[in-house]
Amino acid sequence: MAKIFLHDSSGHPFQVQLSRELAKRGHHVLHSFMGEMQTPRGNLSVNNSDPTTLRIEGLDIGRPFPKYSYLKRLHYEWDFGRKLAGIIEQEAPDVFIASNMSPDRLAAAIKLCRKKNIPIVIWLQDIYSHAIQHLLSKKYFGMGWFIGRYYLIKEKRQLSQADHTVLITEDFMDFARSSGLVEDEITVQHNWAPLDELPVASRLNDWAQEQKLVDKFVFLYAGTLGLKHNPALLAQLAERFSDQPEVIIAVISEGLGAEWLQKAKTERKLTNLLLLPFQPFEALPEVLASADVLLTLLEDSAGVFSVPSKILTYLCAGRPILMAGPTINLGARIIQQEKAGMVCEAKEATTFCELAATLYEDVGLRKEQALHARAYAEKTFNIVRIADRFESIIETTIRRKR
Repeated sequence: MAKIFLHDSSGHPFQVQLSRELAKRGHHVLHSFMGEMQTPRGNLSVNNSDPTTLRIEGLDIGRPFPKYSYLKRLHYEWDFGRKLAGIIEQEAPDVFIASNMSPDRLAAAIKLCRKKNIPIVIWLQDIYSHAIQHLLSKKYFGMGWFIGRYYLIKEKRQLSQADHTVLITEDFMDFARSSGLVEDEITVQHNWAPLDELPVASRLNDWAQEQKLVDKFVFLYAGTLGLKHNPALLAQLAERFSDQPEVIIAVISEGLGAEWLQKAKTERKLTNLLLLPFQPFEALPEVLASADVLLTLLEDSAGVFSVPSKILTYLCAGRPILMAGPTINLGARIIQQEKAGMVCEAKEATTFCELAATLYEDVGLRKEQALHARAYAEKTFNIVRIADRFESIIETTIRRKR
């Protein structure tokens, strides 16, 4: 059995589900995450039902993660990376799996793994260099493009230094090949959600009653609202239904986008806009069940380099999904192909509101899309089958390294 160190900076639900499944199979698994990152979390506590071969630990460096300040974030990333590398050296795992790690955070870990001959698997959740280049291209007196170019080179070099790379979408394949990877160094594994932890709950539940949503029609957004998302669409949706008191736009988020919405709510008197902080993971089934329609947003520029994991969680909830985002995105393609909701481009605010009105008025359509959503999740999110693939990757990578 292998000694596995899986670090997922975000602490998302499906990565820790994989760690649990691998530990059940007898592997010794340390699952770590960034304790200071402001983001929705999965079940990050060791439970009585968990095997003794599983450890789950949050890593902190003693100061908040400055997500939207480039220079402060850079120093934080370096410091966090060095701490993580120190733990890898201390643990001496048979393999290190890196998920949701920026190039700056990952650099020290790769250096340490190469020095100690520890196999490293990069689980590529985002192409950071594309995002950085887009977000910074108009900043720093035109230097943003060059910064993005620097990260493009750095990210490709890191992929080439890994022993194996797991891509979450076929859309990343060209990037992987251009980094010098060959076919047997790449596995495509779509992300998923922990189906057994996200049952379809009743619309009439305790959480809905606490928030006074039982007798309302609820459009609900749950998750990060960052630079890849446009919160203005949610404010516009609230304005669209402002004369219908039975309609609530509920947003569960924290950070930059949530703060923008709070200001918009006050200035525009959006009394139908309910803003709440991130909820505990164990409450998530009831939270999502309180919605009639689940909302997701993604800017056009993030179409290729990001796949919203919230869509996968939504599919488990058995609710129709309304997405404003690039139709080329894997998440958008799943929604459309599986008839699990409706999609429009991110800039089409009017269309977004019109589709919302269609779903509000057509109960039959909502029921049909809800059934399709859950059916796709049950068909696809098989953790045993997924863990089989990762276990094969881990065993092959360790064997080749030795």
